[in-house]
Amino acid sequence: MKTVVFWGAGATASLGIRTTQKQSAFIRNLALPDDTLLDERVRKALEGKADSWCGAFQDLLTILGDGRCVPKATEIDGHEIEAMQRNWERTYSERELRQRILHLRTTYDWLALKEIVKACPGSKEPACRKRFKINDLFNIMDLHGQSGHGFHAGDTFLTPQQVGSAKNALEMLLQTMFFIDWQVARKDEQLELHYHFARVLAERMQRLGIERSDQRYDSPQFYLGDVSFACMNYDPIGLWCQMVANRNLNKSPTAPHIGSPASKLEVFLDQAHFVSGVRPEKKEPRVWHSMSEAVVQRLNEVGQRIRVTKVLAATRVPVLEGVSKLREAVELLRI
Repeated sequence: MKTVVFWGAGATASLGIRTTQKQSAFIRNLALPDDTLLDERVRKALEGKADSWCGAFQDLLTILGDGRCVPKATEIDGHEIEAMQRNWERTYSERELRQRILHLRTTYDWLALKEIVKACPGSKEPACRKRFKINDLFNIMDLHGQSGHGFHAGDTFLTPQQVGSAKNALEMLLQTMFFIDWQVARKDEQLELHYHFARVLAERMQRLGIERSDQRYDSPQFYLGDVSFACMNYDPIGLWCQMVANRNLNKSPTAPHIGSPASKLEVFLDQAHFVSGVRPEKKEPRVWHSMSEAVVQRLNEVGQRIRVTKVLAATRVPVLEGVSKLREAVELLRI
């Protein structure tokens, strides 16, 4: 019998990683209201759980010209130069600092992004803040960016180049937000529960592999796991925990060996599409591809002993709803 686990956003949210609604609030609180001090906006956006990052985040937005209007984006004062100098590893001349600031403002147009935020529904009225959605923000930029024409955001006309740079700024700020959330989550005890779940799943894969060692190693009856995952939102933490758990078991000196001649039994994820990355233990850049069912079948034909957990495949559905269900799943996998 096959089982599919629907891995929803609740599992990620339990670690403090912001989901769509909180991502919307994060961007809105950073951008508005204009007459609020930058320090207050940053602290509100970070929700007070990452105070150690407030200074660096303020420097970032200061460098990008926060507090200025779009036509004055090329003006640079001493306060902005000091912020740039604090965040470079060595001392640069004032001319080099100015060039770097202008390059960053051209690439990540925070001032244009703020104007586009103001044009979104629910951006101005305090009573309608929940109406502001990050989806609307992306839609506006995609619509006008693809048209090749600029548009008026309030009283400010934005060129197609500014719209593209505003989208760069949005993506960069969201990535920065996720980075900070991850730094906070790494200290959360619930992260250990995520890894424990992945470890138990990997151990189950090994145990069932030993039990099914009388099957043909290149047959689905052997190499396919009986627990699969469907992830409606991309959850890098859940996937990363499973990859780390698999890797630790595969490299363990106690990893089981099966077959004749005996070969080590290894477990991997099959993500249904190729995902390239860089091997974490290697210093030199080197492309690394994830495993797939087609590769596993061929490798098992020539002497390897590999099993895979499918991602995005379904038959029977128990739904994980947060941490309590995760604990229940751990106990079920032990059976």
